[in-house]
Amino acid sequence: MYEWVVFVHIASILAFMLAHGVHVTAMWATRREPDPERMLTFFNDLPKPTLLRILLAVLVISGATAGFMGSWWGSGWIWASLAYLTVIAVAMWYAGGTFFGTVEEAATAAIAARGREPSDPGPQAAYDAARGGWQTIGMSVLGLGGDGGHPVADDVQAVLAAQAPSRRTVAWNLAHADRCLCASGGPSPRCW
Repeated sequence: MYEWVVFVHIASILAFMLAHGVHVTAMWATRREPDPERMLTFFNDLPKPTLLRILLAVLVISGATAGFMGSWWGSGWIWASLAYLTVIAVAMWYAGGTFFGTVEEAATAAIAARGREPSDPGPQAAYDAARGGWQTIGMSVLGLGGDGGHPVADDVQAVLAAQAPSRRTVAWNLAHADRCLCASGGPSPRCW
């Protein structure tokens, strides 16, 4: 059962990163798109925040469950991982929400200004400033740190460590290699 919980945890991490990949692509495309009307169409393809929140909840719940099942709460890495996830989630929520909200507002204002006063460069300049903000680069750097900072490899190591034979078992198997096969031809219960 523990292995399945860790599998769900790792799968939810990958799904969460995949869903975020769409947001990152839209964010970088927004940075390059000079036409506000066309840029607003990028929002049509973004996964709903509800999906991201569900994936985040599955990620946290499965990670906490695996932590209890594997008795990892006494280890520092699980606390560091949880703290790191919290810092990244809050920073992404703030910076990402601010970026997309600001750009959408500036694009809407630029589109409205085209109808009223096509010669006024102010709204288009405000849109250009909003899409060229620091958030795209800052969140990308933070996200790359988050991908490398979450111990997915540690999760896999934890599963392997829970199933790996002890040094004593390995030594016994090496010393008694001729006895490691049972009558069915497979490894005996004592062998790994």
